[in-house]
Amino acid sequence: MKRLIPTGAETAIFAVLAAICAGVASLSRTHDLAMALFALPIFVVAAWMGMRRSGQWAAIAEPVKVEKEAIEVDEEEPAL
Repeated sequence: MKRLIPTGAETAIFAVLAAICAGVASLSRTHDLAMALFALPIFVVAAWMGMRRSGQWAAIAEPVKVEKEAIEVDEEEPAL
């Protein structure tokens, strides 16, 4: 579980991204809309960091090998 805690560099990247998004959102007329729109990139970065640390990112990159088996269809049973 300790390996899932983000490193200092990851925390710094996340903080800088959040500060940039908040700074750009403060320049717009509708702060609520801008903050909602900038929540998406912050969420994507956080999800990517979490997937990379837990090993799910590597699992997605490797294709799953499936053995093909001959499936025999019984002609007596109608297919639905």
